Amino acid sequence: MAQEIIADLNTSLSARDIRQLNEILDWAIFGYKYSTIDQIRAALWLSSGKLPVQPLERKLKENSGKAFPNLEDGTVSVPSQLPLLASYYSQFKDFLKARNVFRDDTVTSIAILEDDGPGNDSIGYETLAWILPHAGDDQYALSIRSLICPDTSIWSNDGQDDQEEYSIESTRNGPIKLSCEGACGKKWTYADDFYVCKSCDRIAFCSNCLEKLKRNRLARWNCRPEHSWLHIPPWKDDNEPGKGMIRVLDEAGSPKEVKISDWIKDLKRIWDIE
Repeated sequence: MAQEIIADLNTSLSARDIRQLNEILDWAIFGYKYSTIDQIRAALWLSSGKLPVQPLERKLKENSGKAFPNLEDGTVSVPSQLPLLASYYSQFKDFLKARNVFRDDTVTSIAILEDDGPGNDSIGYETLAWILPHAGDDQYALSIRSLICPDTSIWSNDGQDDQEEYSIESTRNGPIKLSCEGACGKKWTYADDFYVCKSCDRIAFCSNCLEKLKRNRLARWNCRPEHSWLHIPPWKDDNEPGKGMIRVLDEAGSPKEVKISDWIKDLKRIWDIE
């Protein structure tokens, strides 16, 4: 399989590069849960930019189905291939291409937030929270997580003065739908902090397992030490934004609140969404 992928790259490689890529791909094939996805992951992330991305782009796009929240059961599904491609572009500071990978999904998320149904806003929030780090928009991702609240309410963005409040079934000390990929058994609550990988699909670690990963001492390999991670701070009561508001950082790095509607306008401007 590794030889087939190398041949498909249609490029001249040195003997050393071929040997390294063979090792990478063999490790990916036998060491990961999803071999096809992670063959591509390995070629993208450990080739250090030596290999042309176009053939890998094609493979990603061929294998990627449209992914978006299931509005019937509220689950959020982003295909594993797309974060890899977006993160590849972000690694080389090509944020326009990174955002284009998730453009359709971001447009749909924003449409959910701007529609007349307050009950589905949490789906838009959660989807954006996972998409934005892959596109290099860390601060926007942290801001959107201020709207994923425990034990209180998520505020709808529908309208200006007639915004509605609705409850979510969670508590501050209750579990969130995420667990540590370090196989430590840690299951998080809203009161915990964790680290989200900016390259992998829905992969997060506790601080202890992340340090093990960085030192190549983690027994379970669902991520790479070369990746980067976004620190998600624990929920605190004073983090809850006011009705119709969202928490952001000002130019000095201090938190402040702005209207959700204004935040969405700014996100659309950054992403060039009309």
